[in-house]
Amino acid sequence: MQVLCSSGLLLGMEEHALHCYPEEACGVLVGRLCADGWEIEAGYSSRNVAADKTREFLIDPAVPAQAQRE
Repeated sequence: MQVLCSSGLLLGMEEHALHCYPEEACGVLVGRLCADGWEIEAGYSSRNVAADKTREFLIDPAVPAQAQRE
């Protein structure tokens, strides 16, 4: 099974990860299961609300809620 996403979405994830480094980066990916695997349709960056941002991550609860609304 493979995961497919646009180059723009992949670039956005990379930029978010670089912005967060050296802390953990986190977010939500939204997609659908298709014959070839998962097709990612949208991505939502999240700030890391974990206490120790270098060893763990915790997605801001507002981000999954936003993804569900949209």
